[in-house]
Amino acid sequence: MKYVETRDQKCHKTLNTITPKSLAENSLRVNKKKNRMSIISLSISGTLIIAMALFIGSINLKTMMLQTYPLNENFMIGVSLDNFYERLPQIAKDNPFTDDLLREVTNIVGVEKVIKDESIIVRVKAPILTDSDGEPMREVINSISPELIENVGEIVDGNVDYTTLGTDGVILNQFRIDRSNVPMDFSVGDKITFEINTGDGVTEKEFSVKGIAYFQDVGLFYVSPDTIHEVSSYNWTTHISVFCAHDNERAVQNSLQELINRNTNLTLKVYLDDFSMIENWMNAIMGSVYGVCLFLFLFGILNMVNMLITSMIVRKQEFALLQAVGMSGKQLRSMLYQEGLGISLKSLLVSVILGVVCGYGFSYLGRDILSFKFISFHFSVFPVLLFGLLMIGLQMAISYSICKTIEKKTLTERLRSE
Repeated sequence: MKYVETRDQKCHKTLNTITPKSLAENSLRVNKKKNRMSIISLSISGTLIIAMALFIGSINLKTMMLQTYPLNENFMIGVSLDNFYERLPQIAKDNPFTDDLLREVTNIVGVEKVIKDESIIVRVKAPILTDSDGEPMREVINSISPELIENVGEIVDGNVDYTTLGTDGVILNQFRIDRSNVPMDFSVGDKITFEINTGDGVTEKEFSVKGIAYFQDVGLFYVSPDTIHEVSSYNWTTHISVFCAHDNERAVQNSLQELINRNTNLTLKVYLDDFSMIENWMNAIMGSVYGVCLFLFLFGILNMVNMLITSMIVRKQEFALLQAVGMSGKQLRSMLYQEGLGISLKSLLVSVILGVVCGYGFSYLGRDILSFKFISFHFSVFPVLLFGLLMIGLQMAISYSICKTIEKKTLTERLRSE
């Protein structure tokens, strides 16, 4: 019998090197279903935190303030009107905004500029636009100024050139059109006929649409001040805007308040006070949202803690056996750190992707669907870093505490325990 060497003998299987990393990966693979709940709960809270932080960070408060202070003025003095449409014609005949009052305001030390805003009541005769009661739509035509045009958010059609508006041109506010209960569809060149309340009666006048734009102001129709003066001789000023240097604001405010106290029909609005109020309101909303997100975040952390502690109890003999065959305490900690990081990094990745998508979606909904032009999506890495550092830091601290708990018993005690 002769020995013949075979060439197709199978080679022995090469064993992989056992390292803390490979042990951590194996544990994550074996406990995949248990880890899923922690990843889901952490991802939900992370998505909400990042999405809301990005959305609120995309709100420009100064642009938002243009809805109340359309010229970016420091102060606004207005007439108190309980029933606007009925009282305005009466106020126009005996308007508190006299030339003497305007002169006093202009002469206050620190005042740089004073701009009048005039409004006159109209009904839209053509095209036919009706209110809920079936009557021709009642509205207000506002005077426009170069300062208001400077703060236009977006031009939709035509132009908003103050110098070419004339006395028969009108500019429409798309911001109001989008929110009107009355369907409106206007284009540049369209004709609109108004029935204007002159204070002594009514008169009809036809206007041509010169432009359509997004004004942060709440007016729907804008014409030149000369147009209002042409149709009525009364004083239709409803408020004045006062500009001053930042350093003089409080001194000017005190002087304006003294003037206002002489006439109970006038009110004073201060930009700084209203801005602070809105800022505090936004901070309160942020606090409430983050409170809910923190609750969800803690729920996810508790799931992860429960998973790690359960793993320690179930695997304490495994840890002891690994240390008995040569694994150091440092390697054991490294293994547990990597197990926790596997959960944290997956949760962070999902949170960032979904958080950015949701944050952009909220901003798109606000700006393009609801026409809030003070919302413009802006990505900031700060909420991502904050959430990531908080989650990974807590996970590392929990893993370190588990290691310390394990090391309190001797190796022999852990090997003998059931």
